Amino acid sequence: MKSIYRKCLILNHVKYFALTLILFLSFDVLSGQQRITLKSTQDLSNSPFISGKIVKGSKGLDSFIVYFLKDHLYNYSGGTTFWVKPNENGEFAFRLPTIDHPGRITICFYPAADQFVDYLVEPSDRIYMDIGERPINDSSIYNYNTGNTFIEFSGRGSEKYHCKLWMDIKIQQINRRRVSLFKMQPELREDADKFTKLFQNDLKDVVQFLNQYKFKLTESVYKLIEADIEGDVKLNWQNALFRKCYKYVKVDSMYSKADEVIHKYFIPSNISNEVVLSSSINILRYYLLKIKTELFVAYRGKEYNFKKLYDRLKNNFSGVLREKLLMLSVSDPDIRNGTIFSMNEFDECVNDAIAFIKTPYIKKATENLRKISKGSIAYDFTLSDSSGNIVHLQDFKGKVILIDIWGTNCWGCIDFAKRFEEQVYPEFKDNSQFAIVSINIDKDRQAWITSLKTGRYYQAHSIKLFTDGMEMNHPLVRYYDVQFLPFVLLIDKQGKIVAQLSNSYKAKEIISLIKKAID
Repeated sequence: MKSIYRKCLILNHVKYFALTLILFLSFDVLSGQQRITLKSTQDLSNSPFISGKIVKGSKGLDSFIVYFLKDHLYNYSGGTTFWVKPNENGEFAFRLPTIDHPGRITICFYPAADQFVDYLVEPSDRIYMDIGERPINDSSIYNYNTGNTFIEFSGRGSEKYHCKLWMDIKIQQINRRRVSLFKMQPELREDADKFTKLFQNDLKDVVQFLNQYKFKLTESVYKLIEADIEGDVKLNWQNALFRKCYKYVKVDSMYSKADEVIHKYFIPSNISNEVVLSSSINILRYYLLKIKTELFVAYRGKEYNFKKLYDRLKNNFSGVLREKLLMLSVSDPDIRNGTIFSMNEFDECVNDAIAFIKTPYIKKATENLRKISKGSIAYDFTLSDSSGNIVHLQDFKGKVILIDIWGTNCWGCIDFAKRFEEQVYPEFKDNSQFAIVSINIDKDRQAWITSLKTGRYYQAHSIKLFTDGMEMNHPLVRYYDVQFLPFVLLIDKQGKIVAQLSNSYKAKEIISLIKKAID
């Protein structure tokens, strides 16, 4: 909660039930015994087609969610999401929307929500996936992203899937080796020069491994994978550098050393194309943490206004890379960690970003934030409670309400609910002008009821509502273009937005906002 930056790669958002709105659907899905075909007037030659089979007996694999992104946005805004349910023989097939350049696809297995795969996809792909269990005791092919699930790819375009699979494994092996080295030689962490060289060698090692695929992949896919790799190594290095600066900043006599570290050490980039750099989630996260580290040192570990971060991103970068960083800074609540945050200042930044950003798909994703800006009219939902009673937002007129949209097994959701119950709710437990509205987006109603019984997602005093199994396709979720869970809004007595809350908010800040809204 108090950390300067929480690693939140989109894959981790998928892992913890990050959700994407279905904005456009044009695909075929093989489900159960029948094929469901959605009408399309597009040329299917540029529509990637993926089919396969889940080997009977594979653990934790019942169905899966497919997240498809045509344009490379950090938070999957404007993407396509759908469920795929294999038939009784484990067979499945689906077609993606037409594209003219590489996109990204994430497959999150259900109910094993911690197992996922993330790949680049090209227009002409015709992929077959054999999904089964990893051979027993074969640690050489263990992938943390997929656990004991192993996937074999074949068909047109399958080389990049093999490449990505083995690159993930290679990076995980290097990360484990580095952690082990730090444990055996703790002095490495204290020497910025030595650990920077260590990360530089790691990057060379993994790029060399990638080179064996250079002539098997299209140039655009190769460059994108290379950017993802560079971003992963640099992000880990920047985290190590931040930890070192954190120690220096806490001691006045060593402050100058922290300033020296952030300006002296860096890992050169092998990529000069800003479009390629901006297409890598890892690169975006690296640049954000780099700027936040510089501000942390400049303000000697004290919090600074969010606008300082926004302005530095705007002034230090250019082109589409700058636009994506600005969009990300105002769209991901966790980026605000370590800053002094006010909704008025935030709304100013959002409006500035909307006016400044010119690239259409980035601008559209940023414009969606106006729906949660202070003073906007909240969406008047219609939902059912556990007894089947219908509840509307307007039923709470005259009360300040906290709306929390969550999903089962979302650890961020559990953390927010726990902190709120323990640190915030006691201030308002006897106040009839305040209410908590807990909204679940699970696919299965029984799963929701079971989760409620655990007591981890609010207590008896909250109003508990369900999206009737519509998940990310529910109008409420679609309206707000929900990308991260928990998705929390504070609504005033007139049904207007006060603020979007997150785990980055301190309890005292939430209490203050609620009191002002009540008064």
